[in-house]
This record gives sequence, structure tokens and C-alpha cells, in this order.
Amino acid sequence: MRPAHNFTSGIKETFNAKTMAINTIEKLEDTLAARVQNNYADTGLLVNSIDDLLRIRFFHSYSIYTYKENWIATLLGNYVWQDFKYVVIPQHIIKYPMAACSQQGILFQYLLKKHNVKFATIQFQNNDGESGHYAVNAYYQGSWHYFDSNMEPKKLKGNPSMQSLLHDSLLTKVYPVENKKWLESKIKGGLIHRINENREGASTMIPFHYFTAFMSNWLWLFLALLYIILNSKVYINGKAILLNKLTN
Repeated sequence: MRPAHNFTSGIKETFNAKTMAINTIEKLEDTLAARVQNNYADTGLLVNSIDDLLRIRFFHSYSIYTYKENWIATLLGNYVWQDFKYVVIPQHIIKYPMAACSQQGILFQYLLKKHNVKFATIQFQNNDGESGHYAVNAYYQGSWHYFDSNMEPKKLKGNPSMQSLLHDSLLTKVYPVENKKWLESKIKGGLIHRINENREGASTMIPFHYFTAFMSNWLWLFLALLYIILNSKVYINGKAILLNKLTN
């Protein structure tokens, strides 16, 4: 989930702080509807509008849970595996001003799925097998189209597919020059793949975050009830006995 390479080098953020008012999924969908003037039939316009909207809504950085928001995920993220604390629930990501490639990809694909647009993930794999960067593929007008709202490469006419970008040697030209060597190493090593067709990112982590968020809010209540129950008295043959004595 974490980029090993500083892929933010040279990026010119188009983040607009005013868009932080779009802090719920409902507001995000309403803003998108206004941008396309409710013309969802034009899939190219819809997908490009999602890309443009996410570019101005977030700046590049990971949105991370705090102890106040989800103390269990934060604790596990700090001491077990740091990915546990990176926010992946779409309804939570939209509350932050920042989002990394995987997090913007989750929101991008959430909206594509909602509007029945076929999608996939583009994975820039590191040599150790871990993913170094994520982008999004959307299928419309009979072909795949490449989008990266996070790193904000130059847009080419028609948003060509990753295959076209690679075939025409355009991939290294649409990103900042600082990333040229890194991209060339991925191309040469065959480390760029389209994966997870119509499968949203972090599909296994999302249930985990819902569970830990719930437990972060209500674990105290379960423990309090358990304490009360175990220290309650029951009467057996007229004698009061603590429940915790019965369990020993």
C-alpha cells in the first residue's frame, strides 16, 4: 500500500482547499452530478469529471486514523502493521483533505461502480512484490482508459489506455521528469499490471475497519456488562453465589 519511491517528486497539486466542504459521499455525488449536469449517459464525461474532482479535492498524503477516531486500528497500525491505520472506508476518506494513491483509487472506483462503469486497478509493482503505486482503469467506448487523480499526470486526448501509453512511449512523458527513471525501471521490468477487474481496492481491509471502529466506540460497554454479569449474584438452594465463582 505504501509507495517505496517518492512518486510525489515534481507533482503540481491542483488541490483547492474550498473543496474540503465536500466532506460526505452524498456531497461528493451531488458535486459530480452538477459537473456532468446529470448527463450520466456520457461515460467519458462522467469518468473525466470524477478524475478532475478528485484532483482538486485532495492533496497527496495518507489519511490516517487517530486514536480518537479508531483507537484499535491506530494502535495496531503503530505497533503491528502500519497499513492497519490507513483509512480505506470511502465514507471516512472523504472527511480528510489528503489521500494517497490507493485511497483516491478507492473513491474513484466507488463512484465508477455506482454508475456501472467497468473498472480495474493499475499496479506499479516494486521489485520486492509490494505495490509501489496505484492508478485506475475505466472501460468505456469499447476500450480501457488510464487515470491517476493522485499523481495528476498530463491528460492526453481521449485518455488512452496503459497499453497505448506504453506502446507509444508516452507514459514517461505525462508524468514529471523527476519520475522518468523510476517509471522506466517499471516498464523494463514488466512491473506494471492491470489487476482486480471490478473489484474495489482494500476489499478485505474495509470490513476490518468497520469492525474496529465499532469496537473502538463500544468495547468499554461490553467490558462493563461482562464485569457486571460476572459480579452478579445467583441464588442456589437459597445461598447467594457470585457468577464468577461458578466459572472457576
